[in-house]
Amino acid sequence: VPKARFDDRLLHILSINSRLFECAIGVATSFTGGNRIGQYRTGRRLDVKLERPLTLQIDGKQGWEASAFAFTVLPKALKIKC
Repeated sequence: VPKARFDDRLLHILSINSRLFECAIGVATSFTGGNRIGQYRTGRRLDVKLERPLTLQIDGKQGWEASAFAFTVLPKALKIKC
């Protein structure tokens, strides 16, 4: 997400509520001029409620299956070494 910074202490969310064809167009445009499909929001907490259960992935590994998830910014949890 272009507006995200490591030190802004916010979650940056781009939600796409589209069909497969519209998502494919969004992926294609993201490589050229930036993704214009979806709603961009920021905040410190995100609650996601789904129509059907999905599996959460954490660092590329499967977590658990649920139809609701909550994400919160953890102070000082992100550390970057250069």
